[in-house]
Amino acid sequence: MEHTGRFLRSDFAGPRRVLRIGAYSTGYLYFAYQLSPWIGLGVGVVLAMLLAVAIGIPTFRLRGHYFAIATLLIGEGVQIFFQRWELVGAASGIFLPIVREQAWLNFQFHGTKLPYYYIILAFLALATFVVWRLDRSRIGFYFRAIRDEPEAASSLGVNVTLYKSFAFMISAGLMSMAGAFYCQYVLVIDPETVFPLSMSILVVLMAVMGGAGTLWGPIIGRRRAGAALRADADLLRWHRRQPGSDDLRGTHRAHLHFQTRRPGRAP
Repeated sequence: MEHTGRFLRSDFAGPRRVLRIGAYSTGYLYFAYQLSPWIGLGVGVVLAMLLAVAIGIPTFRLRGHYFAIATLLIGEGVQIFFQRWELVGAASGIFLPIVREQAWLNFQFHGTKLPYYYIILAFLALATFVVWRLDRSRIGFYFRAIRDEPEAASSLGVNVTLYKSFAFMISAGLMSMAGAFYCQYVLVIDPETVFPLSMSILVVLMAVMGGAGTLWGPIIGRRRAGAALRADADLLRWHRRQPGSDDLRGTHRAHLHFQTRRPGRAP
């Protein structure tokens, strides 16, 4: 869902943790009112777009690292808010009921996971088609102009704030769809799993490793990032199986204990 990074710098890709409102809207509406997750998905997309505008307009005056820091802080604030919001389960989150009837209507497939594959593949195709169409439209031309030279684009009559808001809304809507899918796949949502910083970093990493500013970059980057993470996990498991690995960890703990107990240091 990092396709919108094709038009905008990576620091403008948005506070991704904030825009996962789709997971909570889908889960809460299904848990509290037994509304179909497909309805919750649509509600989540609308809410995410509105929230994107509410967050984006005050922060559009910031640029570069300052914009990234501001959106990061907003994401942290939203996560803390959800951790204390009793209506949605606070830190414990929401556990969705398991329903085996009307699998497609309830967005739950327990016999086989294959339908999930086709659904997320359809989401990916939709996101790719949206970005492909934007790339060949006047709006896409404005996006690229704002990305490269915002001052020059503004001097030529391009409403920079308007088109930034539009790009922000697209990114929010796509991320909300992904959040709704995640909610129905795991059937458990809580602030720690829906708003992790690591997930935001991984989303950016996919675009960077695949080629920022390209249509197929995020898709290729997803495979590269996944391969890198699996290789890192395999290396860590191999290291733990080596003789003496426990001794090394014990030596490291003893060294830290010595450092904290040196004369002149508080215990």
